[in-house]
Amino acid sequence: MALRQLGLLDTAPDESFDRIARLAASSLGVPMAVVSLVDESREWFKSSIGVAAAGFPREHSFSARAIDDRRALIVRDATQDTRFAANPLVTGAPHVRACMAVPINTKGGQPIGALCGMDTQPREFTASEFAVWNDFAGLVQDMIHAREMAAESEWLLRSVAASEQKHTQMERRLQRIADSIPAMIGYWNTELHCEFANDAYRAYSGLTPPQMIGRHFRELLGEDLFTRNSPHAYAALAGEPQRFQRRTLDGEGRPRYTEAQYMPDRDEDGVVRGFFVLVTDVTELTVAKGALEVSNAKLLKESTTDFLTGLANRRVFTERIEVLFRRCRETGEGYALILLDLDDFKRINDHLGHEIGDRVLRAVGEVLGSGLRGRDDVAARLGGEEFAILCAGTYSMDALCEVAGRIRARINQTTVDGPQGPVSFTSSFGVACSNSDDAAWTNAFARADSALYEAKETGKDRIVFGHSTAMGSTGRFRSLGIPSGDE
Repeated sequence: MALRQLGLLDTAPDESFDRIARLAASSLGVPMAVVSLVDESREWFKSSIGVAAAGFPREHSFSARAIDDRRALIVRDATQDTRFAANPLVTGAPHVRACMAVPINTKGGQPIGALCGMDTQPREFTASEFAVWNDFAGLVQDMIHAREMAAESEWLLRSVAASEQKHTQMERRLQRIADSIPAMIGYWNTELHCEFANDAYRAYSGLTPPQMIGRHFRELLGEDLFTRNSPHAYAALAGEPQRFQRRTLDGEGRPRYTEAQYMPDRDEDGVVRGFFVLVTDVTELTVAKGALEVSNAKLLKESTTDFLTGLANRRVFTERIEVLFRRCRETGEGYALILLDLDDFKRINDHLGHEIGDRVLRAVGEVLGSGLRGRDDVAARLGGEEFAILCAGTYSMDALCEVAGRIRARINQTTVDGPQGPVSFTSSFGVACSNSDDAAWTNAFARADSALYEAKETGKDRIVFGHSTAMGSTGRFRSLGIPSGDE
């Protein structure tokens, strides 16, 4: 009865309601916002943003639930909410996932509708977002109250005065809402003149409210920034929402980052009347994102690099040799493997100390890392004093032994400072090439491993080519998680 007495059902669109719905939707960042009126059987939209229908059946209405409960309704994920999971508005178009609806009451406290915002994605609604949405609902309610007062003919004069007062209060309330938001909020018409600006915008411009209203976009931004931002402004006036970032320097020369949104404002006929501007300081977020990227890069490097030598670690080695083995099977392009183990390294650690031992390992790492031909080759520390070089490409036995020989010569010429003078060291090498009949890369590794074992047993500081296809059984071989040939 109260709803029918208002005379609002099935009436023509009203720009005052539409503007509140548009601004509410923009501030909350939802694609759908409606001012709904609910009677016994249906929900009818006095204003709708992003919803093609004129209304919904009452039993499907989110607003009806808020009215029945006489309190705000917040749905974070409708598909997980037993009240709405089977709702046709959730299972079908417009595919509502999140919703916030605040009841709208008559002056007598009778709920007749709601301001309802809907999103197609699940989301959380913060306390500050709810407070802003509640204020927008209050604006709609104030307007309805004003309509009620105007409808009371016996109090016509008082109603007119009260309606004007409500209108003023509504404007002030809208201004307070906008002023409470730290982002810059403004409205610019098709002539690029300012019609509205909040405190943050005025603080940025250094202008008083009377000076701000009516000022041209160019005057506010200055020639340089206007040249960069005006294409976005004209695009917004053409109906295309804009989002972009700017980097500027503050008064102390420190970089500041802002994100701007230019949102077209369309009337009931779809004609763009102007555009809303929302500019947010994202400096802290941008700096945090940069720090996170640096941290992620550091973690990635740490997860793939041996901390002492700077070479690839064992995980990278096994991943890369697996790739080369698959490529060999598919294209016939071979690969080769050089394993080396420092001779008598335990003696260096025991007699000269682990600090000297670490210097030796780093020196070997520098030799191996500087000797790579390109990104397809990998030098890795497998553990302790054991190293490997993975060479992409097909090699003969002589060519591979020549490569290993150059590395051996450089290692033999390398020294590190010790407590009693330069410390020299040697290495033993086991080398092997891939074979077309290898069942896995471990076959080539086994040949190189067996050859390295032979080099150690036959005098050290030498290079042995691996011919045997028998699986190895050394600790180095098992450290990669490969079972020995007799297991």
